[in-house]
Amino acid sequence: MTEGRKQISGEPRRIASIALITLTAWLLQSCTESEVGEAGPLTAEITGTSKMALSADVMEKWARSCAQCHVAGQAGAPRTGNAEEWSPRLEKGQAMLLEHTIKGFNMMPALGYCMSCETSDFIAMIEFMSGSPREESMQ
Repeated sequence: MTEGRKQISGEPRRIASIALITLTAWLLQSCTESEVGEAGPLTAEITGTSKMALSADVMEKWARSCAQCHVAGQAGAPRTGNAEEWSPRLEKGQAMLLEHTIKGFNMMPALGYCMSCETSDFIAMIEFMSGSPREESMQ
């Protein structure tokens, strides 16, 4: 019966699972306080990648922009929560990461496809993806 259908396995399946969990968490985050109790910040703990927290608003922006490349590592993007891939970038300083995010760098487009993001959003998303807390020079 399933001769024409291929099973998804390995890395694509893991990526699809992370995307589904992230989307589900975002949708649940949008419930009102009376529906689910007190609302709190959404964290990447649910994806198993990082312990940095993002607000629901910033998580939504991340899901429709950064996640397109940083979940699977498309076009050489460092994967969210992968310290080894983020390390060489963090060594250049978070201020440089912020500059590359805003102006674009190599395959990364300017603003990372997030035209509605503020500088504070980019800082939060860099922290979230890299797992590295903010440096004073980034503010």
